[in-house]
Amino acid sequence: MINVMKEAHEYAKARIGKNRNRTYRQNLVSGLKKFHAIARRERMIESFPALEGSEKQIKWAIDIRIQVVNALDRIFEDYALVEKKEQKALKTAIKEIMATSSAKWWIENRETGFFTKAVIAQAKTHL
Repeated sequence: MINVMKEAHEYAKARIGKNRNRTYRQNLVSGLKKFHAIARRERMIESFPALEGSEKQIKWAIDIRIQVVNALDRIFEDYALVEKKEQKALKTAIKEIMATSSAKWWIENRETGFFTKAVIAQAKTHL
């Protein structure tokens, strides 16, 4: 796991001489955003069940999973006003879909629209 603050400070120090229009603080903020995203990706990868498939399939499927989580996060924000029972059903559905361990399945179903529909359909089974 990366040390976000340390990496962000190193990033800011390295950038300070390259771009005189940006302050250390602005570079630090950029670095924090960059390294928080990297840390989040690492945490997501670690939280997923192991994938089954070739090395190439697994690498591709990991990237797809992360894209799907990011898309579902944005969609889930739209459901902030939805009843608690429905929110719980959505969270459960997302966990169930993310537990799919076949890299081939992730690759074959990589369209974000598919996952949105699948989550909603799975959530309905929990209502």
